[in-house]
Amino acid sequence: MLSAHHEWRATSLPLPSTAPRFARELPPWALYLQGVTARDGTTLVFLPGALLDSDAGTPSQYALAFADLLDTHLPSDSCAKITVLVDTKGVKGGANPPAQTVIPYLRELCAVFSANFPERLVRLVVYPVPWQLRWIWTAIKVFLDPATASKVVLLTGDKDAEAPGRRFPVALGEYVDTDAALRSQAAPLFSGSKASSHPLTTEVVHALYLSHCVPTAAKSLATADSAVHTPST
Repeated sequence: MLSAHHEWRATSLPLPSTAPRFARELPPWALYLQGVTARDGTTLVFLPGALLDSDAGTPSQYALAFADLLDTHLPSDSCAKITVLVDTKGVKGGANPPAQTVIPYLRELCAVFSANFPERLVRLVVYPVPWQLRWIWTAIKVFLDPATASKVVLLTGDKDAEAPGRRFPVALGEYVDTDAALRSQAAPLFSGSKASSHPLTTEVVHALYLSHCVPTAAKSLATADSAVHTPST
């Protein structure tokens, strides 16, 4: 397994200068909460599902861009571990991909984690996940080793997740101090861009989309509200 990892690293990292990266060719799909950790002290990484645009890149390109970020910000001699939060709710103006489109992206991401960063990931929390969509996890789980699969937590939605400006269920508080998160500043895991607030609200996820999407899309959103996709629930 170690030899396979070394072979993968030699052929995959660092990414060549022309490879797609977040907030460049790809949407801003990986962020962390500035100064805020999970309750267990691990670094928080936030993945806004609504910003995943399948037209921008392949599952492999997204996974490699994420791996490159981890490799850059968490050096191999570091013991830092992460908790990943995957927000599945839609957002006005986002790509808002359907569930069947997201599956290969999450599957590829989990596969790269499982094979090459098994000790980095402490927990991957996906929310909100309606009961009728739990089949997605079944479709992904078969590609993971048992140790990685055991780190995945699915949280269903609740009335708090549906409240104006809120995107997360109460149960997320078991893993994250959401009050602290609400007071924090969001900062991308990539460099060169800042958000004005934490990425747990619809407004901020939307702002991220507007600031990083292709200029023509941003202009379209600003001038034609009627053409903007309504957030899914």
